[in-house]
Amino acid sequence: MRFEGYTSREIEVGLTQRYGNRAPKNNTIRTWFARGGRLYDFYPSYATEETRNRQAITSHMFSDHIKNAAPAIVRIMNDPTQPAVSQLRAAQYIINRELGLPPKQVPNSDSSDLAHEIREAAGIIGKTES
Repeated sequence: MRFEGYTSREIEVGLTQRYGNRAPKNNTIRTWFARGGRLYDFYPSYATEETRNRQAITSHMFSDHIKNAAPAIVRIMNDPTQPAVSQLRAAQYIINRELGLPPKQVPNSDSSDLAHEIREAAGIIGKTES
C-alpha cells in the first residue's frame, strides 16, 4: 500500500516524528486502508486523481521525446520479426500511455479532509493557513 508514494511504514515514521508516542502505528495505518477502514471508500478516487497527476507530469516531461519514441514503439509492435513478447509490451505501453493504468485497489478510506490531515501530520505536505 502506498499513499502519495509513501509506504505505511514511512507514514508511521513521519507521524511519529511529529507526534511522538501519540502517533498511530503501522498496523493502525494499514487498517485505515483495509475493507471497512476509514480511508477504504476514498482511496479509489484518490488513486484515480494520482494517476491523472502522474500522467500529466509524465506527458509534460516527455512531450518532446514522444514524437520520436511513438513511431519506434509502433514499429516494434507491428514488426513480425520481433518476438511476440516485445510486440505485446509495445502494444501494452501504447495502451497504458493513452488510457492510463487502472487504479489499484488497496484495502481502505473516509474523506479527502482526513487524507489531507494525514498528509499534513506525516509531514508530506505543509500545514495550510487558516
